[in-house]
Amino acid sequence: MSAVEELKNISIVLSYKYPFLASLLRGARVVITDEVQTLASDHKMTIYVNERFFMSLKEYERVSVLMHEVMHLALRHAQRAKALKVHRTLWNIAADAVINYDLEQEGLKLPEDAVRIDDIAELLNINADSITKMSTEEIYRLLLQHAPQPEIKGCGHLTDGEEQEQEGQKGEQKGEEQEGEEQEGQKGEQKGEEQEGE
Repeated sequence: MSAVEELKNISIVLSYKYPFLASLLRGARVVITDEVQTLASDHKMTIYVNERFFMSLKEYERVSVLMHEVMHLALRHAQRAKALKVHRTLWNIAADAVINYDLEQEGLKLPEDAVRIDDIAELLNINADSITKMSTEEIYRLLLQHAPQPEIKGCGHLTDGEEQEQEGQKGEQKGEEQEGEEQEGQKGEQKGEEQEGE
């Protein structure tokens, strides 16, 4: 089974228990790509899926990581991050923790290395219960005060879509450079022909 087929199956399953999130998933643009290591989402309502990673997960993990990305869309995490001009890694950790807490409250099982509220509580040496009442922005500010690069791993990440656009621009630029080289070569050939004619 391909990742595309599995995504369709999960969308159908979600529509029974989580119709709102299922409708967001159906409305999102899903891109299968090797440009991300796991899954990611952006402010353009796009979810990026690394097929090899996704299909290596257990069935329940596929549901939870996909729900995780849909929750990023529902909570507009990428748009909020862009507006606040945040430190992307720290923001993603805070956002992941908030989402994963909610998903576990719903009874969904997450991958072992998913960011949890307990991880942040341990890092910051504060009570986990106090963090559960915080917004993503509040957790982010605490992380920002603590350290620039905490050692916590997440399920996926947010992207603003710029990386994918830049890849496309690089390809276009390379094509333009090659065209320029060809034109220079043609001019050289033309000049040689003119000299021969003289």
